[in-house]
Amino acid sequence: MKTAQLQFGSGIWKVDNIPADFPTDKAQLVLVFGSGELVTSQSLFDNIRSKFPHADIVSCSTAGEILHNEVYDESAVVTAVYFEKATVKSVSVEINKNVNSFETGKSLMSLLNQDDLVSVLVISEGSFVNGSDLVGGFNELNSNNFPLLVV
Repeated sequence: MKTAQLQFGSGIWKVDNIPADFPTDKAQLVLVFGSGELVTSQSLFDNIRSKFPHADIVSCSTAGEILHNEVYDESAVVTAVYFEKATVKSVSVEINKNVNSFETGKSLMSLLNQDDLVSVLVISEGSFVNGSDLVGGFNELNSNNFPLLVV
């Protein structure tokens, strides 16, 4: 596995030094954590897409972004990941105020092929989703008991 981390804030890339040996065109996953305004910005998304053209881009708002040993506000920290021997599949479901968290967990699990699955990372909306119910619904269909990490 190889990673590259960048930081965007105040309209510019504050950290934009991708290691020379990082295969940007082969990165499978990009995680973006940042201010709500930035993680929903189409221009930032397009910019990230141009850097990592084949990666699934997953974003989440935070109350503070961590890069190395520092915590930042009003920025976006971008972590691109290249797995040498693993594949990535991203799925999503729409969340609203009236969400049934248990059923949402079941729905997410049903979108994944358990034959190829070894672990799952769930990045969930925190205002409307009950995390315990989400995990309960997910695990109801988790017949292989693979690890689940919910953020």
